[in-house]
Amino acid sequence: MMATLLLASISLAATLTHLAQLVSARACLQDTHALAAFKDTIWEDPRRRTRDWRPLSNISATDADLEGEDGCRWRGIACTRRTYEVPGNPFPCQRVVEIEMGGMYCPQNMFLPEAMQETSGRGCIRSDVSGWLVPELGNLTFVKKFHLSDNNLNGTLPPELGRLEYLEEFDIEYSKITGTIPEEYGGMTRVKEFDFEGLQLTGTIPKSFSQLQYLEELEFDGNRLTGCIPELSPTIQSLELEGNDLSGPCSAVGSGEGADADSNAGFFFGDEDDLYGGYDSWGGDGWE
Repeated sequence: MMATLLLASISLAATLTHLAQLVSARACLQDTHALAAFKDTIWEDPRRRTRDWRPLSNISATDADLEGEDGCRWRGIACTRRTYEVPGNPFPCQRVVEIEMGGMYCPQNMFLPEAMQETSGRGCIRSDVSGWLVPELGNLTFVKKFHLSDNNLNGTLPPELGRLEYLEEFDIEYSKITGTIPEEYGGMTRVKEFDFEGLQLTGTIPKSFSQLQYLEELEFDGNRLTGCIPELSPTIQSLELEGNDLSGPCSAVGSGEGADADSNAGFFFGDEDDLYGGYDSWGGDGWE
């Protein structure tokens, strides 16, 4: 009997300790620092998507704990439930796994079942955050979902984001980003979705994309890409490339096969041609 009570007391103490750690846990310093650096570039946020984010310029550089700031509590940010011992952090900390700061806001969707929800139309408005993607975002090495579509992001794609090896969904479509796609993005080995539709990208699709063995969706339509299309994973389900000036599959260029392929019609490496798929993901508050 006494042994049973002792074991129960030990179990209860362990549970309470774990709960106390969860309550007191915060984002790792480098994660909060990366988000604050991004916030520092934002000069317009009409929908107040980042209203509770603190810009890095307002945080004293001498404060090792970023003055108690916790990126995990900021709007649109999701973090791990467990904590980690990370070098440079004076406390066990949580890692950022999702950034949700994009999409179309359709208030009517709050009252509609998913099958009837809209992605555009009367009453829908863009997120319209104006800023830049900063190299520090490459320090969010646990992030899995990076959703920043329908904003006014400027500048180019930081090569440092290629360090996001756990990233699964990268969505920045319909923004003002220019320049080329960094070769380093082939290092995002777990990525399933690249949604870069409606940007102003130039150059070629990196050959390193042939290393993306879990890739299911690649949307680069509406850019100004040139060159050939590298061999992609057989897991690909949706490939949208219309509106570019691509010459066809790299394996066919120079062989007489596919040299005249029309990239405006799209390519699909699989059992079917011209497959355009994808799906709409909606949150419960009206944001896509």
